[in-house]
Amino acid sequence: MDENNKHWLDHFDRLEMKTLEKKALKVMRNQSILLMEKMSLQPRDILGGMWASMHLDTPLFGALFLLEDKVIFVGGHPSNLQLQTLEWPWGQIEKFQKLEDPKLGIVKILEMYVSDKKIRFGGMKGFVPSSFILILEKIWFDHHSN
Repeated sequence: MDENNKHWLDHFDRLEMKTLEKKALKVMRNQSILLMEKMSLQPRDILGGMWASMHLDTPLFGALFLLEDKVIFVGGHPSNLQLQTLEWPWGQIEKFQKLEDPKLGIVKILEMYVSDKKIRFGGMKGFVPSSFILILEKIWFDHHSN
């Protein structure tokens, strides 16, 4: 394993994006790393991340990443090996809404509004990690307090 790849793997662990010894998650992680490198990104550029499903007509499974200047989703449909990369600059995002489970107090769905369009993300195991939400809220506040 080369040193740069080790930095990426360590960073995914710090982001709490564990693969849990699941082959699909390892493949998604490795393909995400390759895409990030093609975009000339380094591990330090990724401020937050989570495994996510993007709720569309045909749901996509992948990873949602928070960068200083944008949000990136890397994912695909399980039956299609081709990954898609979708990006939204922070300035184009109108708002986020958290849909919480009132009994458990956890965020089940994160809604992002871009150009009056609602994009829904669910986290792995049915919830959005609180660590991801804290990073998201900090970046959002930093961008909208200027």
